[in-house]
Amino acid sequence: MSLITSLPPYTHVDLEAQRLNDEQNEQYTLISKIALGVFVGIVKFSGIALLEVIITQILSGFGIELTETQACMQILEDCEDPLMQKLIIAEICLIGPIIEEIIFRSGIDNGFQFSQYLMGYDPDSTTQKTIRFATASLIFGALHLTPEQGYLNIPIFIFTTLAGVVYHYLKEETGDIIAPSAAHITNNTLVMIT
Repeated sequence: MSLITSLPPYTHVDLEAQRLNDEQNEQYTLISKIALGVFVGIVKFSGIALLEVIITQILSGFGIELTETQACMQILEDCEDPLMQKLIIAEICLIGPIIEEIIFRSGIDNGFQFSQYLMGYDPDSTTQKTIRFATASLIFGALHLTPEQGYLNIPIFIFTTLAGVVYHYLKEETGDIIAPSAAHITNNTLVMIT
């Protein structure tokens, strides 16, 4: 057998068609990540709403009165300027979630991964991922508390911490912050319209 006959048959590769196909696949990946994020945001909102009712009823049984809204919602209710109301809504529904995802799911998570690596741990091990998810989610939950609503507002802390876990899981599964951002935006928008 000669060298020529052992070569695979020549097939023409249309580079432009391949480039378009790659772009189309990337677009579908982006669309599927957004769709996954929207779906998770709706499920998360529904689950948290049910959990909120249960926890509030249990705590009310013990005579504990808690505020149930975050400080930004109170600011929106107190604002009388229509332009400011629109800006606050844009911040709550779009800008805030994107910035929080960049800070928590990219910045803090990547910082934790790097520090785990420097300390000689495998950042991809289940234990290290769990530590990273839990720590970042607890910080996420704690930073949603303000003096106006009380630093010990248990439901908001629980719900935002659980949200942090969900968003971290989405980031881990999809590889970037597109799906968690879509979930966060969906959740905040649903909170605004209900």
